[in-house]
Amino acid sequence: MPETLISWVDPKVEPEVANEPDLIQKVCEIINRVQQRNSSHHRHGFRDTHVKTQAIVKGSMVVEKDLPPHLSQGLFSRTGQTYPLAIRYANEPSFLQDDRAPGPRGCGMKVFDVDGGSFLDSACRRTKTQDFTFKNAPLLELPDLPTTLEIFTIRERNFDDPDNLKAELSKRKDKDLQFAPAGLHNHHFMAYTMYSQSAYRYGDYVAKYAMFPTSRLQQELAAQAKITDDSDPDQHSLWPREYFHQHDATFDFGIQLCRGLDEQSVEDCSKTWDEGK
Repeated sequence: MPETLISWVDPKVEPEVANEPDLIQKVCEIINRVQQRNSSHHRHGFRDTHVKTQAIVKGSMVVEKDLPPHLSQGLFSRTGQTYPLAIRYANEPSFLQDDRAPGPRGCGMKVFDVDGGSFLDSACRRTKTQDFTFKNAPLLELPDLPTTLEIFTIRERNFDDPDNLKAELSKRKDKDLQFAPAGLHNHHFMAYTMYSQSAYRYGDYVAKYAMFPTSRLQQELAAQAKITDDSDPDQHSLWPREYFHQHDATFDFGIQLCRGLDEQSVEDCSKTWDEGK
């Protein structure tokens, strides 16, 4: 086993956050109110973020054989196992965004037939599933819980006024971070590298994870299938339908283990981990 891997029970991994339960509750209340507003507006139930579904696809996850012990953790301890899965692709905002608008894109992956315990013990034991969430950027503009509450409050206040939302965010000290997602590449979903952004417990350790497109066709789509002003407002829905009628998509699911909290922050999601390491 490699040395210096950080244990998930190391007290430095998750330092105390003042008033954490109260802050979490306030964020949950905002999320619920945003969902209610969307429901009232569209007469349809939506998530609080990643509202616009672009595609839902089925696939499988194949765990590499003979993984070393530090990688053979959780569902990945069953080396050589094949799990069925489903992935939902979506835009990030809490409204039905025009696909021509730049911004983060995400996906949620649900893996089936997973045995074992979980912090959502009763639900996961019943469904035998495990979820992984991704966005197409290695960092998150919501670096910590207090900032998340601040930004969600601003978003709720300006739910129907995107211009004023931008005006409020532009006054913040972290405005460059808040506007960073607008600079992300706007191209075909199958060409994105998808990142966990935040860190998670990985068996005995702490890790971030990512999905890397592996086929030549997917990699070429980054240059060949870009969104322009002339694209369809629902282009990100049209492309996957066209793609999966003719092709499969393949990804490497990669794990980066935490080896030092000074360089690999767990609490601050705006600090990227050096992928070169």
